[in-house]
Amino acid sequence: MLVRQNPQVHLKVHCLLLISRKPQPHFNGKFQKKMVALLLLSLKLKPPKTARTGMNWQLLTNLLLNIKYKDLEENTDYVFRVSAINNVGPSSPLVSDSVTIRKPPGVPDSPEGPIEAKDVQRTSVTISWQPPSYDGGSPVTEYIVEKREAMRTMWSPVGHVNADVTEICADKLKEGNDYVFRVSAVNKAGQSKPLESDKAITAKSPFDKPSAPLGPLEITDVTENSAELSWKPPEKDGGSPLTGYIVEVRDTRRSTWKKIGDLKPTQTSLTATDLLIDNEYVFRVSAVNTEGQSSPLQSEETAKPKKKIYAPGPPKFVKVTKSGPDFVNLEWGSPQKDGGSKVTGYHIMQSTAKEPEWQEIATAKSIDLSYNVKGLKEGTEYRFGVAAENQAGIGAVCETDRSIKPSKPKEKPSKPKGPLEVTDIQRDKISLSWKPSPDDGGSPIIGYIIEKRESWKSSFAPAEKTDSNTFNVTVRGLKEGQDYIFRVCAENDVGCSDYLEIDSSVTPKKSVSAPSVPAGPMHVKNIKPDSVTLDWLPSKDDGGSPITAYKIQKSEAGAEWVDVDTVEKFRKEYEVKKLTEGKEYKFRVLAVNKVGESTPLESDAVTPERAPDMVIRFCCKIFVGPPSPPVGPIEVLEVQRNSATIKWNPPEYDGGLPLTSYIIEMREASRTVWKKVEKLSPDITSYCIQNLTQNVAYFFRVFAENKAGVSGPLEMDEPVKIMSPFNPPSAPEGPLEINNITQNSVDLSWQPPKEDGGSPLTSYIVEFRDTKRSYWSKAGDVTPDQTKFTVTGLNLGNEYTFRVTAVNAEGQSQPLTSDKTAKPTKKLIDDLEFDLTYIFGVAAENEVGVSETSETKEVKIERPKDTLYFVILEPPSIPVGPLEVSDTTKTSTKLSWKPSEKDGGSPITGYVIEKRESWKSSWSPVTTLPGDTLTYNVQQLKEGQDYHFRVMAENKVGPSKPLETERTVKITSPYTKDITCSTATLQWQPPEKDGGLLVKQYSVERREKRYGSWKKDATVTAPSTVYTVEGLIEGVEYYFRVIAENEEGASEPAELAQPVKATKEPSKNMFTVPEKPVGPIKFSHVLPTSLTLEWLPPKSDGNSPITGYDIEMTTDDVTWTKLFTADHETTQINVQDLITGQKYRFRVSAVNKLGNSKPLESDKVIPSKPIGPPSAPKAPLVAKALSSESVELSWQPPEEDGGSPITGYLVEKRDIMRTMWSKAEKTSDETLKITVKNLVEGKEFLFRVFAINKHGQSEPLDMTEPILIKSPFDKPSAPRPPLRYSDLTESTVNIEWKKSELDGGTPIKQYVIEIRESRRSTWGRCGTVDAETTKYTAKNLVVDNEYYFRIRAVNAEGESPPLESEESVIPKKIIERPQSPGMLNVSKIGENEIDIEWRQPKSDGGSRLKRYHVYIKPDTPGSDWMEIDTVDAFKTRHRVPKLDSDKKYFFAVAAANEAGVGEKVITDKPVSPKRKPEAPSKPVGPLTVSDVQRNSAVISWKPTDLTPSYRMIHLSEGVEHRVRVKAENRIGPSEPLEAEEPFTPESLYSKFDFISVSVLRCRVLCN
Repeated sequence: MLVRQNPQVHLKVHCLLLISRKPQPHFNGKFQKKMVALLLLSLKLKPPKTARTGMNWQLLTNLLLNIKYKDLEENTDYVFRVSAINNVGPSSPLVSDSVTIRKPPGVPDSPEGPIEAKDVQRTSVTISWQPPSYDGGSPVTEYIVEKREAMRTMWSPVGHVNADVTEICADKLKEGNDYVFRVSAVNKAGQSKPLESDKAITAKSPFDKPSAPLGPLEITDVTENSAELSWKPPEKDGGSPLTGYIVEVRDTRRSTWKKIGDLKPTQTSLTATDLLIDNEYVFRVSAVNTEGQSSPLQSEETAKPKKKIYAPGPPKFVKVTKSGPDFVNLEWGSPQKDGGSKVTGYHIMQSTAKEPEWQEIATAKSIDLSYNVKGLKEGTEYRFGVAAENQAGIGAVCETDRSIKPSKPKEKPSKPKGPLEVTDIQRDKISLSWKPSPDDGGSPIIGYIIEKRESWKSSFAPAEKTDSNTFNVTVRGLKEGQDYIFRVCAENDVGCSDYLEIDSSVTPKKSVSAPSVPAGPMHVKNIKPDSVTLDWLPSKDDGGSPITAYKIQKSEAGAEWVDVDTVEKFRKEYEVKKLTEGKEYKFRVLAVNKVGESTPLESDAVTPERAPDMVIRFCCKIFVGPPSPPVGPIEVLEVQRNSATIKWNPPEYDGGLPLTSYIIEMREASRTVWKKVEKLSPDITSYCIQNLTQNVAYFFRVFAENKAGVSGPLEMDEPVKIMSPFNPPSAPEGPLEINNITQNSVDLSWQPPKEDGGSPLTSYIVEFRDTKRSYWSKAGDVTPDQTKFTVTGLNLGNEYTFRVTAVNAEGQSQPLTSDKTAKPTKKLIDDLEFDLTYIFGVAAENEVGVSETSETKEVKIERPKDTLYFVILEPPSIPVGPLEVSDTTKTSTKLSWKPSEKDGGSPITGYVIEKRESWKSSWSPVTTLPGDTLTYNVQQLKEGQDYHFRVMAENKVGPSKPLETERTVKITSPYTKDITCSTATLQWQPPEKDGGLLVKQYSVERREKRYGSWKKDATVTAPSTVYTVEGLIEGVEYYFRVIAENEEGASEPAELAQPVKATKEPSKNMFTVPEKPVGPIKFSHVLPTSLTLEWLPPKSDGNSPITGYDIEMTTDDVTWTKLFTADHETTQINVQDLITGQKYRFRVSAVNKLGNSKPLESDKVIPSKPIGPPSAPKAPLVAKALSSESVELSWQPPEEDGGSPITGYLVEKRDIMRTMWSKAEKTSDETLKITVKNLVEGKEFLFRVFAINKHGQSEPLDMTEPILIKSPFDKPSAPRPPLRYSDLTESTVNIEWKKSELDGGTPIKQYVIEIRESRRSTWGRCGTVDAETTKYTAKNLVVDNEYYFRIRAVNAEGESPPLESEESVIPKKIIERPQSPGMLNVSKIGENEIDIEWRQPKSDGGSRLKRYHVYIKPDTPGSDWMEIDTVDAFKTRHRVPKLDSDKKYFFAVAAANEAGVGEKVITDKPVSPKRKPEAPSKPVGPLTVSDVQRNSAVISWKPTDLTPSYRMIHLSEGVEHRVRVKAENRIGPSEPLEAEEPFTPESLYSKFDFISVSVLRCRVLCN
């Protein structure tokens, strides 16, 4: 039975199954599979018949029932029927058709495994499987193959294959990835479960990469830039033949590898090149086949290329720069060759005639190239030498070119004795006289030097020179009218004395006289009855005094001459009036100067008369034109830093017309274009030309002008150079003394300079430099009356040098540099003892004496308790010498010394002993002794060899400086022996110390080697040190010893270290010639006609000291020519007078008293011009600043071009604040001048120049002093005042000024106007104008802001100082009413209120807004605006309350400021406020009830905006109900709307009827 319930219907359905089937065999109950049938019932319900009259039935639903019935038998027919049941009863059954039950097919089983992989490649693999054991009752139609990466979960298809195929090739795989595959069988029923591979399959090549090469990776033959690598092939090639090896290198400081080689598979070695010195490298090798690269084989060791180093060469030169009675100052140049290792120091050597061997007297740091040797004896002849040292040892000694005898230095003579008198002053010469110098300074005076200078200049120039016995001279070639100052000094070999100078300037001039007669002839013209006009030309000679006027005289009929008038010097024409008609007159003109009147110029006789009464026709030509040029020469009266004053004379002829002006032009001497300077009135004949450029030469010329035109020019013959009449001062006088050195300061003092350059000193500049740095730092400025200064802020322990520069208005002098350095140190009172009480006192001292002592309180030095001290540890001091040598045998010697005085704060742990063979430069260790051992016997030395020894004290900080033996130590037996078959000749040296008593005799003893007792053989009387022992037995070995004896007793014996065998054969201990010198012979300084040979001493001197070296030469390898014999200390010789291009061979033999050694022969050498890089360019390297960022450099070509033409020069630069050089410029030809650009203004740079040929580049030519990068031009002067303001408005003002007087030597480009508000401190740019404009209108000013302005002139060098005004500008604005506010809108309408918004007015009328006024007007005729409120100026909205919702309103807003209320802005339309909300009215009826059911009903009323109907549920069936409806809002509910009649809910259904039944559906209708 099936039951269906809902709120309205309760439905029961009974299903009856009728089975009819054929007879079946008896089942035994053993079915392999169960059979399943599905019954799907569809009930279609019809509505039951009307239960009540007037009730309508409706379809509720289609009921679908599924019934699953089990245990049906396959191939059996079944019939089904269904009946519907309700409360009334069951319906008639619905019978189905017959249905045969058949079993449906299933999916197949999974394919049989396992999945096998074959033919695995990089991107594909073939897999196979077996068919499934059961096909599910339907044949397998295909297989589906899928794959996934082992690291992922998503499967992707590989492909489909037919059922008869059980393998597939999966392609498009990624090499190296692991894949899992699965296979599913498919039939009509579907897809089987998949068969999955039991392990991942990797897509890869069938071959492998090779194994790593076999190690070790060996590194051999490491040079400066290469290393040899070798390895073995790998054990496995991965199944594919090797194709090669890849070799890589890595700097140990880096993490990246660099490939250096691709080799063939047969190569297992490589030379790694291009390695860098001192870099540490590691290498690795990888084998390669077609599959790729093996893992690398890496070297276990590293390779560190080292530069092969040698002892440095000798210094370039050694010279004595200064000497005194007990000292000399040495100076040397760095060696040309440092041996491949940086020079670490220098050894200073000295020798005398008594001690010709070099003795080291001092060492110097590598940065020091000078040394002061003190403690010398006056009159003793010394030689000095310097040797450089590096890590490889000490190089050869370079010595002074001559010996030096310290003596009192010669001095300059005293200045000549005055006065310096001036006599015989002529137009171009004067005579001077003086008295001889009282003191010649220890060197005869060789002459006197006379110098002159023009008074407007600051520097003197040579004038004359006399011998030592002449004390007067005539100086010629002077300029007439020029003021001169003269001085004289005495000269000897040392130099020039101080100058004797005249007291005042002298002016060469001729004797002053009256001027010459005016130039004639005199013309008489314009003859009238009572007047005539005279004209004349100026006097050619003014007599040495300027002409001041011309006097006109007349004579009537031969009477006396009467003065007519005196006219100014420029007049050349005069009209004589008040003459008598018909009388004869003569006229004359006299030139006048301050001396008197010239000879007169007379006219011919002339008679003033009236013209006759007749008509005379005549023609005349009056010739007028431009005047003649002004009369020269142009005189230069005065030259200043930027101006020159010139003078000229009027032209001789004015062209018939009066002069109107003079025109002055100028041009620079280096240019051809003339520039107009000025136009002057004709009465001015001198002019000062301004704004000239300093150190530039100018030509000037002058034109005369009248109405007819311009004359030809009067030009200068020589240019005049514009320069200040003053010079920078000379350097302050030394020495620059350093005193009172404290831990952070020093006191300096000096003397004023001899010359102030013609301008008073303004200050001194004091600078200091740390000796470890190259740049100077300013310490301070000193007023010119002070010559002392305390430099502070120095660092404790640093070493400083100082310099002082004098300054005047023209610039700075050359600096005075201290010849000593200062090292700030703490002043401590040491050597105090614990537990003692001390009092300390300090007293001041001046020139008068010492002050009283100011004492401290008692201070007790207490022993520290539990105090932690910090001690600065350092190596100990050098052991105390001398390093004594004693007890020398043929294989050993004994050293002794004294302990170091200071242990450096750490106990001495031992003494290190080192030795060096004299022909070597490097030291080798001998041993390290305990700190309390001060002697040592050095063993295993070579007999006959010369050695040096040194001892260093050592603590935990490190070793001290070494104490070395003062001279070489020759290792020999105490005897020298000649052995025969029966005798032995012994020779020994006297003891170094005789014990205070003379040695009387020596005892000689012997013993046989086989027997142990000594036997006295003889006594030898001192001073003999040779003895022949006789009676020896041939073939027997003997020991010998010698004992020295004096009155106090016998010394310790000196014994042979090895026995001597009596034999007929020569003994190896006999004297022999030396071994040949150690080679090879090296050549250096190979020039066309000379070269230098160098060799090393022989390793053995044959037991006889080397006395010299024979040098021989051959050109044909047959005939050898002896050149000369060098002394035993010389191992380097220069051979001169060779033939260029000739082949030579040289050989050297060592010589001792037994003869010459075998010769050491050289290779062939050809004297020629040296091939290689050129020598350095020649000095000086001159730098000239061209602009603020460029410099012009010039130099001279090198002396040697290296055998190849110079191809160019390389210029490098260095900022003095840095240490690195950088490339600046490079020329491609032999240009000796270049411009370096893009430099930084204000910085100091050093430059150096290299010459280049095809063989390389030379050593550099360095600048000695840095150059400051700055322009040769200056910034312009400030614009000229006053700075005026005019036409001030609300936002603008006009500004006016005058042009700058000076343009700085380069034209002014523009003027910059700057502005500043009074409340701010910074200036801003307001605008610019061109150089010709001196007015500007400043705009965009703000009312009531106070402004200041200033003006700057700008040229190419920058901006001038500003022209500022103390006055300020305050723009004022005219106040108006504000404009109307913008866009008045209604922003919100509320209940009886409205919100309005507006924008600020575009203009506030020039005054800040105070408030807004709000207005309202009802929308009714005749209504007026009414102000309802005011709003703060910062608000732009307002709410208008208490409005009537039944009215409409207009609103308006007006802004107000100090000037008043502005115009209104009005809303564009009227608006009403909202009405106040109330509860709604009751719904509109009628209220009806419909669709009444058992527990629900639908009610409805007249449609509104709200829902018009509603279904009520959960009603009680059979109970009478009434219903009503209320409308509700947020205020509350309305009055109710009630239904007119009640209603009763009841069921609508009574019975069901079946319409149709099928096997799948049962459709039920309700009646």
